Amino acid sequence: MLSTADVVPLLDALGEHGRVLLPQIRELVAAGQDDIGLARALWRWTGDPAEAAPTVRRVLELAAGQLRQQRPRYPAHEAAALAGELGDASLVPLLRPLLADPTSRCRVPAAQAIWRLTGDGEGLVSPLLKEVTSRPPGFRWPDSFDLLAAMGAAASEALPELRAIAEHPWCPFVDDFDSATRRGLGHRDDTFRAAARSTVEAIEREASKTASGPAA
Repeated sequence: MLSTADVVPLLDALGEHGRVLLPQIRELVAAGQDDIGLARALWRWTGDPAEAAPTVRRVLELAAGQLRQQRPRYPAHEAAALAGELGDASLVPLLRPLLADPTSRCRVPAAQAIWRLTGDGEGLVSPLLKEVTSRPPGFRWPDSFDLLAAMGAAASEALPELRAIAEHPWCPFVDDFDSATRRGLGHRDDTFRAAARSTVEAIEREASKTASGPAA
């Protein structure tokens, strides 16, 4: 007998062909309400946020207590991503605790969802900067740069640190930032710094538009 862990990859692979299983998936989601994979399939097939939201809400609540566990049971990053898709702003209070994740697992997906649901950048800049200022950067650094750029003027407070990242001459992907033997930059380092420069330019451009106000 297949477990839900086995079923979800099969549903993802089947795509629309799996729609015939919709009644059974509805029953499983209603009975369990803590399997994001099943809720995601239900959302994909029905487009009804009310059917998936209870699962997202429950997983976010449970995951908030597991942020410091090495192997948390509940996939908060998946719940955050689905929360952003559902368009339900009432989920934002459950997303904000994930911004305190000391790892790269949840803080950027949570920030992405909050921004998508509210367009409010309050409290988002600091966790996004943690992803790109650590040495080495967190594995979600491209997403962090993308979101800071999308936030535009709302991320202006990040500019000093972003400029420092873009202008620093040493390799960002070395734990020992003062290494005397590995100060050269490789392809990945160049990509990282180019993303930092692009993010600075995007924020400055939008901040300039905001400061100048609407055209007469």
